[in-house]
Amino acid sequence: MRSAVVLALALGFFAWGWARLRAPDPAEVADLGRLGSATEPATEPCLRLRDGAPELVCRLGEAWKVLSVSADGVAQTGAASEAVPAWLDLERLTQASAGMAASWREGELRASGQHLGWCPSPAHDATGAPHLAYDTYRGGSYDVIYRDPAGQETTVAGTSRAEFHPSLALDADGRVWLAWEEAEENWGREGILHGTREMRLAVREGSGWKQVALPADLRGAEGLGAERPQVAADRGGLIWMFWRVQLRLRDVGGFGGRRVAWRIHCSALGADGWTAPVALPHSEGPNHDGLALLPLPGGGILAAYETDGRWERFRQVRSWPETVSAASQVQVARVRAPGGAPRVEGPALPAAESAAAGAGAEPGSELVPEGFVRLWGDLHRHSDLSRCSANLDGSVVDQYRYARDVAQLDFLALTDHFQHLTPPLWSWQLRVAQRLNAPGVFTTLFGFERAFANGHRNVIGIDAEDAADAPFRAVDTGAPEKSFDPEHWVVVPHQLADPGAVLDWSAYSTALETAVEVYQGRRGSYESLDGPRRALEIEDGAPFAVDYLKMGRRFGLIASSDHASVSSAFTAVLARENTRAAILEALHARRCYAATARMNLDLRLGGLLMGEAGAVEPEAALQVRVGAGSPIARVEVVRNGAVAQVWTGNTHGTALVELRLGRDAKRHALEVGIEDAEIAGLIAMDLESDDRLRRVSDTQVRVDVQLNATDEDGLILELRVEPGATLTLSEEQPVVTMVLDDLRTQGPRRFQFRGAAGEARWSPPPLRTAVFDERWQPGDWKPGDWAYVRVVRLDGEVAWSSPIWVAR
Repeated sequence: MRSAVVLALALGFFAWGWARLRAPDPAEVADLGRLGSATEPATEPCLRLRDGAPELVCRLGEAWKVLSVSADGVAQTGAASEAVPAWLDLERLTQASAGMAASWREGELRASGQHLGWCPSPAHDATGAPHLAYDTYRGGSYDVIYRDPAGQETTVAGTSRAEFHPSLALDADGRVWLAWEEAEENWGREGILHGTREMRLAVREGSGWKQVALPADLRGAEGLGAERPQVAADRGGLIWMFWRVQLRLRDVGGFGGRRVAWRIHCSALGADGWTAPVALPHSEGPNHDGLALLPLPGGGILAAYETDGRWERFRQVRSWPETVSAASQVQVARVRAPGGAPRVEGPALPAAESAAAGAGAEPGSELVPEGFVRLWGDLHRHSDLSRCSANLDGSVVDQYRYARDVAQLDFLALTDHFQHLTPPLWSWQLRVAQRLNAPGVFTTLFGFERAFANGHRNVIGIDAEDAADAPFRAVDTGAPEKSFDPEHWVVVPHQLADPGAVLDWSAYSTALETAVEVYQGRRGSYESLDGPRRALEIEDGAPFAVDYLKMGRRFGLIASSDHASVSSAFTAVLARENTRAAILEALHARRCYAATARMNLDLRLGGLLMGEAGAVEPEAALQVRVGAGSPIARVEVVRNGAVAQVWTGNTHGTALVELRLGRDAKRHALEVGIEDAEIAGLIAMDLESDDRLRRVSDTQVRVDVQLNATDEDGLILELRVEPGATLTLSEEQPVVTMVLDDLRTQGPRRFQFRGAAGEARWSPPPLRTAVFDERWQPGDWKPGDWAYVRVVRLDGEVAWSSPIWVAR
């Protein structure tokens, strides 16, 4: 047995050594120099051949410049222009393919003005015939599509995983090469847009597609992952692949562990296989589309790409609030390698799976006041331009594609941290928002998060010209409207009672601060001390939203995501149409509400809608209508800061107990035991795909969860309860025991569970209906009163309406 193992090892080492001897030499890389400086940043490189000579066109400062490229470097050849050169204008660039005119703008593909998909990659064969690859969302996931010159479309990658960011090239033999990347199933639905990524490469020979093995050691010694492949065909027959390797800064403290850069690597596929991967010089930078490739007449590939020096600069920034200096540059490099056209012997590409059916209409969608539409959006979303969670948040364009396609939002504001933005990045982000804005379908808003001296706020605007320098303005925190005109802006305070960033709201702009983020997907609720889904890290002390309402403030309530928590918080507005101006008007009028899941909510008092203030009769009825989309546990009216009315079920002897655990970076195997009670039902709450919930018996439940610094997992027990019933939480041995009657009479209980923060909450029997329509008539409305409604579903999801104020 031992001799067989030794022989196998010897053969393995022999095979490895033989492969190393036969492996092609690494590519030759030439550094042709960089353009740009802090005062004149360089961005958006493109390459072309003109009269057989390569040219680079890029934005240098505020103008476009044309530069020649030679072995000696780059030199300006054309005059500067404020206009985008016609051949570069992504608004007008077309790909004629069997009668289809398609234009793309910052990653979006359109035909006849209609959205088709994303990341179009065009190529032409030796006859000049056009080929096109793109990705599109259908059946719950992204698929990669190839369109041939005859207009015939083929789904090359069509599984339940997210397959996107394709890159297309044609070689001299007419073979079609297509690279793309894959993300996990249910991409983004568990909160993170930039999780695991895998690259794929395929080639079409004749009418069939074959898989192509990728180079070994894609990530290198320092890399965390390899992604965003781009493919190019060398005039000498080689097939080149370029990709980005994610790197993490490991020698800085605080948020440093989440600061990342992406370095561009490449390898060439020839007759003898792949060359050893090499990194392009000074290529550490952001992860958006900033790489241009051009096959050179004499062989090799010319590459031009954006770099921002973050590998060096991020190490100099020690804390989260520090501003990053501007350093956007364009680097030019040439790569060459010997070898001929590759032979492909890989297996056939698996057939695409059938697309699943789409989601149906929302229940209760008719609950909208006449003259308005209900729009769903997110007003606090970060991309990987925010350095504190760049490893999780995803790129700018991926944020937009997720919002429009997967989440099916009507509007979105990206709000990256202002101190992490540079003027070139902000200018580019504005252009992306402008180009992806589709009034009536999907509205993009301009936004950034500003850490004022008196707390955190999201600043959201609608006017591109006014937004041009907005993140970099000096702001009078006592009068923010001097810097941000309410006709163009709304300012949204958030993390109201967060002990790490307490809001000082002693100065209050009635014209500008008309909405408050009452719930945040990353942290939890800031509604009240005892409200549902309260952020677990908060104990007491700092004012919550309800405390500010008691002070006489008038604002609407919204919910938003923040970092790494998409699909867990939504803002609904009642607007007159889906445009920037109409959404801003709705936020200023406080016709909005917050929700952790989509629920249709309509609240009226007399003739007043939610968010409005006016006179009503003392006998006026508060009308509450809900289309929850799932069974409701209870509906509550909060009047003047206290719960004044609760609608629940009437099942005697039953109750709901909600358990939440979070704010810890460990896996927990939690056992829940019940005495003098019986488990009648069990509901998972915010569990991810790798979490497990199992009912062991009528008195015992086991939940296995992986937590992180922002994750909260939980479960809801429906119990048949006897007097004196107790609940015990254990992990190998009992840790926490509580009496259920105490939860009912004393309110929610906070506890620590082996390093994790926890909360237990008792609730009365559930309503169970998904549609609710009731009136509440206390008979004593008076000026100064205010009231709002919160809806709690059986699965723990919550919606909070904006208040209605009774005025003289």
